[in-house]
Formats: sequence, C-alpha cells, structure tokens
Amino acid sequence: MLPFIASLAGVGIDFIGDMIKEHGEDLVVKGVKKVVGVDISKKSLTKEDIKAIRQAEKELKELDFKELELHQKDRNSARDMQKEALNQEDTFSKRFIYYYASFITIATFAYIFFITFREIPTENVRFADTVLGFLLGTGLSAIINFFYGSSKGSADKTEALNSELLKKGNDAK
Repeated sequence: MLPFIASLAGVGIDFIGDMIKEHGEDLVVKGVKKVVGVDISKKSLTKEDIKAIRQAEKELKELDFKELELHQKDRNSARDMQKEALNQEDTFSKRFIYYYASFITIATFAYIFFITFREIPTENVRFADTVLGFLLGTGLSAIINFFYGSSKGSADKTEALNSELLKKGNDAK
C-alpha cells in the first residue's frame, strides 16, 4: 500500500506521507477514514476523494497557522510587558526579570554541582532527577528562550508567520 500512498504526492497530497512517517501506516489510514471519510487503503481514489483530502490538508494547515499565531502573540505580550517594566521609575521593577533569571540560573548550576558531587540517598534519586529535569527543561530553557529566542526552527516559524500576516494584511487592502 505504501507505493500507492506515496503516489498521492503526485496529486498534491504530501501530508499523508509525512503523517505515516510520524505516526505509522495503520493509524493514518484509520484516521483519514474517520476524519475525512476517505479510505486511502484502496488502490485508487476518485476526484471527490482527492478533493476531500486536499480540503482536510488545507484545514490542518490553517489550524497549525492559528496555533503558531497564538504562540507568537503570547511571546510578544511577555516582551511587551518587559518593555513597560523598563519604562518605569522603580529600579526593582526594571531589573526584576534579570534578578529572576540570575537566581534561576545560579540555583540550577548549584543544584547540578551538588547532585553531581554529593551522594544522594537511594530513595531520593528519582526526586533529584525530577528536580534536575524541571530546572534544565523548564526553568533554564525558558530563560534562554526569553532572552535569545528558542531555536532556528522557531525563528523560521516566526518568519513564516510574519510573512503570512503581511500577506493577509496586503490582501485585506
């Protein structure tokens, strides 16, 4: 069946192949049948089937775009809040984010140092691992994301989002 599904890319249906790579063939065949109402396990599709799959692909892309748009608005509101804090006269308010970031960073490195060079009781190893994972995966990464951006992939998504917003803005004019 995979060669048939791969041939769908020839009619502009790329996302099914990507979904199969990510989730597995059986799950995708069942999902497409349940959501779109098209059985992609048969050997040929009608024009209506292809149209329904393309429409579903378009709707998925729109949902992805809306999700990306919401994440971008959330990041922008956090940065706007920081800009407002910098405009205040109160020194503590201006520097709070830097104090907070410094505290979390120092606490994380101190914790890493202590759990690396001190003996952890056997019954606390799992707890120590959980705290370490939280500090590294949430605390420190959030600080890095806030000050430096999250990654190249995120930058690419932001660029795509901005170009789409500009395109929509130009279309509205």
